[in-house]
Amino acid sequence: MLPAERALLIINQTSGTGHKESIAEELSSLFKQGLNEVTDVRVELVSDHATARRYTAEFITETDTPAVVVAGGGGGTLRAVVEGVCDASGSAGLPGPERVRVGALRMGSGNVLAKQFGVPSDPEAGLRGLQASLKAGLTVP
Repeated sequence: MLPAERALLIINQTSGTGHKESIAEELSSLFKQGLNEVTDVRVELVSDHATARRYTAEFITETDTPAVVVAGGGGGTLRAVVEGVCDASGSAGLPGPERVRVGALRMGSGNVLAKQFGVPSDPEAGLRGLQASLKAGLTVP
């Protein structure tokens, strides 16, 4: 069972090199299919980090239910998503894993953190792996 009731996939369409144009559509479909038990699944396509940050903050502040946010892009996109989580937290302090979990796909020219955690360079394989890890409760603080 997934430790989240809501899920957001942010795909930065301007990050990376060498991805086919249909990758956003394919990842959106895979994300929604793989999280069919989650009641609120969203995909947002962005073209800059500020928008990724804003969408993440808005998503997190909508409700207190447990959420997962996946950043599809490079290190800058992942940073923007983490900053969005921080923005949503305000002065209350950062949320724990019972509230928000963040994952990353390696879709940028570099995403050292996702690479360090062993996320495959193929975004579809990476998304499948992230979904399997979430369902199995395999996360890293």
